[in-house]
Amino acid sequence: MAAAAVLALYSHDHFQSLPTLEEAKQTFLSDAKGEALVKAFFKEIFVEEGMERTFGLAMLHRHFDLGADEKLVEYQGTSTPWKAVAPEMKEPQSSIWAFDGETLKPTEFFYSEKEDTPLSEEALAFQKGQQLGGNPVIPPFVALAFEG
Repeated sequence: MAAAAVLALYSHDHFQSLPTLEEAKQTFLSDAKGEALVKAFFKEIFVEEGMERTFGLAMLHRHFDLGADEKLVEYQGTSTPWKAVAPEMKEPQSSIWAFDGETLKPTEFFYSEKEDTPLSEEALAFQKGQQLGGNPVIPPFVALAFEG
């Protein structure tokens, strides 16, 4: 049985190591048979755990390079590079995590001016849980995405 996942801090180097969209698409569709993996493995886990409306899957990729002091942040439907936020602003929240063995690494973020909706205890357990973390079936091109 897989061990519980550890949530890591954001790493610029990890983000820069992600494949381009075209490379990720090629790997997902042909090399790794990603569609079959989603249907045979992920769908069952998400539905069984009641998390299909909280989390989704994302194909890990990057559209462009980021500076060492930037993160990719989605705000009102658009993702752009952000540097540090102003003192009166809240920090962006992680929204997509890459699986790296037993570690979940944040790769993308979102910003909302409204009060943040924390993950439920069940969602936190699923995110860190044995169902996903460290599972050898999970390929390196798949990410967990918060659908909140």
